Amino acid sequence: MGKISQLNNCLKKLKVPVAYGRFKRKQEFPFIIMIGAGSTFFSADNNSIFHGESEYRVELYFQNKDESLEEAIENALVSNEFAILDKSEDIYIDKEDCFEVYYTVS
Repeated sequence: MGKISQLNNCLKKLKVPVAYGRFKRKQEFPFIIMIGAGSTFFSADNNSIFHGESEYRVELYFQNKDESLEEAIENALVSNEFAILDKSEDIYIDKEDCFEVYYTVS
């Protein structure tokens, strides 16, 4: 199973709508969007690529803060062997009248 499939499967267990990139229809809050966030490459002394690590962004959109949902997301990621590299602050999106918090994981 590929890493993106593994990420999708672990997030779907949270009983919150999950999609890669976007939903085709408007969703009720809360929901999760996953997206590729690039890769980090490590090189050997001769500058050849030694190892590449894909990174993903897990974006939670909500209108009402739910710390237990954020904790459930974090626990799901860690228990499925994803490293949480970063967690954002709550970001208000005026146009949508909602908040976003995102995790960068690998």
